[in-house]
Amino acid sequence: MEKQKVEKKYNTKNLIYVIVIVVVFIVMSMSIFSDDEGDTQSNPAPVAQNQVQVIQYEVLREWYPHQDVQAIGMEILISPSDLSEANIVALAQKLSNRSETIAVKVYTSKAAWDAEKNEDYGAIWKEGYIAFYWKRGNINEVRWFQEIGELSTLFGTKSQIQ
Repeated sequence: MEKQKVEKKYNTKNLIYVIVIVVVFIVMSMSIFSDDEGDTQSNPAPVAQNQVQVIQYEVLREWYPHQDVQAIGMEILISPSDLSEANIVALAQKLSNRSETIAVKVYTSKAAWDAEKNEDYGAIWKEGYIAFYWKRGNINEVRWFQEIGELSTLFGTKSQIQ
């Protein structure tokens, strides 16, 4: 009889381990395959008819403007195919909700970003440096810097962000 009890305990213990493993597997599978609403870079939310979808970007450099850890400072790279006034303004509007102080430089090529680091303000920089988004105090605007290219007609102008 004692042998049967021992075998029964052993089988119950194995069953508990199997159940725990199955539950952990199910929970992990659900978290892997579920839509994460916080990850808008890889899973963009559906866009309403009158809403502009915010373009994706690669962060080339981050810093804290004025050494304020609440502030956002970035130099970003966007795809040349996403280059439009509407896309840059929509991106600035989306970023404007994240902090009271924001400084973002927008480029369409790493070559233009490298040129600025090397203080080479020639044709590559004039074509690839698109805009500077600045928010601080009463200022909330995109300043247009592309001198050569699709948005060169905006050079030297500002777009106010609401």
